[in-house]
Amino acid sequence: ARVSVARTVYANADVVLFDDILSALDAGTSQRLFDNVFDNSLLLQNSGTILVTHAEHVLKRVDKILVLDRGQSIFCGTWAQLQSFEVENTRHRATLLSMRSSAQLSASSDTTNSSEKIDATKNDKQVSVIAKDTDASKGELTSDEQREHGGSSVGIWLLWFVYAGGFFFITMQVIFLILDRGSYVVIDWWLAIWTSSAGTEITVFGRTFPNQYDGIQAQTPYLIVYVVLIVFMFVFLVARTQWAIHGGIRASRRVFLNMTHRVLHAPMSYFDTTPLGRIINRFTYDVEQVDIALAQNMSILIICCSWAVAAQVVMISIVPYMALVNALVFSLYFVMLRYYRGAGADL
Repeated sequence: ARVSVARTVYANADVVLFDDILSALDAGTSQRLFDNVFDNSLLLQNSGTILVTHAEHVLKRVDKILVLDRGQSIFCGTWAQLQSFEVENTRHRATLLSMRSSAQLSASSDTTNSSEKIDATKNDKQVSVIAKDTDASKGELTSDEQREHGGSSVGIWLLWFVYAGGFFFITMQVIFLILDRGSYVVIDWWLAIWTSSAGTEITVFGRTFPNQYDGIQAQTPYLIVYVVLIVFMFVFLVARTQWAIHGGIRASRRVFLNMTHRVLHAPMSYFDTTPLGRIINRFTYDVEQVDIALAQNMSILIICCSWAVAAQVVMISIVPYMALVNALVFSLYFVMLRYYRGAGADL
């Protein structure tokens, strides 16, 4: 809205039409815009200005007022004429009465704020107190946007898993990860069995496989088993990936629905003190981050954890003493991780 107003002012047109631009701004910005552009301003002195608005408090500051009720014109004149204007239609009379009441309440509020500012200038100490206690006396209704710094708490991580599907999601994800990593390990094990069959027959689970030196046809049983294992690993890989992605989608959908419900049921004071740009940013960029970036990062985290667990199981089962070495390595890694995450999240 502010950019559109700036373009309109710079255009210096003969006739300028503003369609309810004040409602797109917060209260403080709307007040400053009206004071600097419409009221006692030379910016639009050569232009005929038409302002469409629902803000009754600005009516007494314009040259002429046209009141429309459901598309029907019920009054045209100045603010002084509007005060004494009477109409027979009940609905139109209620509309005019509501406009007068809102304008009078706004006028009394402005008078109170003005008197407070005048009294504050008489006492420097009082000025400092008002500046700290309330932003309204400074004309500032909005507060600075707050954000958290540092690493995320454990509760935030657990909340994502709850939104993703809870216990059922975690259980199925663990099962898919076990099957995926298990098939990967089994493939490596089968390749080791295959290479060890050079020069001799081998027996695996009661089935005998031929010597590799018996010709090309001797490789067929090994290839069949290898292809079957590859197919199973691919199925498990797709299953655990899609399950993690759908969990991220469920979490994002729930966050979006909760946010929409809170905004739609928020009181009007929330929209008076919160810039619309901040709300739009939550529903666009932040939702995109939850939809894409967060879902991808959580999926990568789950996969990396499964790789780490599978590697530890294989190494410790082969060389049990690796448990001590890996415990030391993980301890050092955890210390470095805590040191990095303290500042890495804000880089």
